[in-house]
Amino acid sequence: MSMSVWNVKDIRAGHRAIEIVKRFRGLIQLGLIPFNYPEENLAWISGLSGGQLPNQVKLLFTEHDNKREVIIRATETASPVWVTISESKVTAIKFGLLSDAEIERLIIQLLQP
Repeated sequence: MSMSVWNVKDIRAGHRAIEIVKRFRGLIQLGLIPFNYPEENLAWISGLSGGQLPNQVKLLFTEHDNKREVIIRATETASPVWVTISESKVTAIKFGLLSDAEIERLIIQLLQP
């Protein structure tokens, strides 16, 4: 799982992933990879291109009375990045917050022959 270091929801998802993986009693390994910029994922997720990365943030600008306001909003569906790897090959990539059941389904799919 790759998570943004500045997104509290991503960090909480990492904690949830740890708890869910514990239920499988060592059958799988979980890696947590922090990132500042989504493009950092391109270095380790084989087969992922820059065009596949969802926009991480939305920037909104307003001007009023000679003042500029900048609002930065995280895109809910962009991170964390869930990657399953089996025998050194990427088998699935999902973006955004997943429910516990969705995380468990990824794990079960990974364990199936």
